[in-house]
Amino acid sequence: MQRHRLVATDVEFDPITDFWLLAWDMFKAREFPFDEARKLCLAVGGVDIDDLPKAKIISKKSGTVVLLEAKDRYRRDADSDIAGVNRDRVIFPVLIDALHTVMYVLDLDGSAAAMSWLEQRGLTTDGRFRSLVEASLNAVPRVRDEGELSVIEADLLERLVVAAFPDIQVPEETRLVSQDTLFD
Repeated sequence: MQRHRLVATDVEFDPITDFWLLAWDMFKAREFPFDEARKLCLAVGGVDIDDLPKAKIISKKSGTVVLLEAKDRYRRDADSDIAGVNRDRVIFPVLIDALHTVMYVLDLDGSAAAMSWLEQRGLTTDGRFRSLVEASLNAVPRVRDEGELSVIEADLLERLVVAAFPDIQVPEETRLVSQDTLFD
């Protein structure tokens, strides 16, 4: 599977995390056609396109979907069963929620707060989480615009790796290739 190209170990994520990871890897863009998102859901299995807006993974636009940033996935309510960014949650059935939450903490409060948050949840030593960080670092496009990474997730992932996972190698910048559709 495509995931094996993104991470060196054999690891299983949940379907929502797989969708997010593979969407970034395949489309190299935050926004892409709705029909391609639907086809990716079918290919991943275990996730319905209509569940992704509820989980705050995507928002739907006219004919397209948009992958949401960590800050846009923040949940103001403390209900731990609802997917999304929740600083108080300790267990993450949807692993992308853990990654997005630490990215949110890192962006707002800095590296020390992010490290503390990770350590309190045992995520610095969690193999699946580490694999997700590595796979995400390889999937999210690393394109620079005037010296800065143009995709916020790429910047936050790089900062997270420096702070918590220094043994993960940061890949070179991404060269974007025009890709109209995934399943043609």
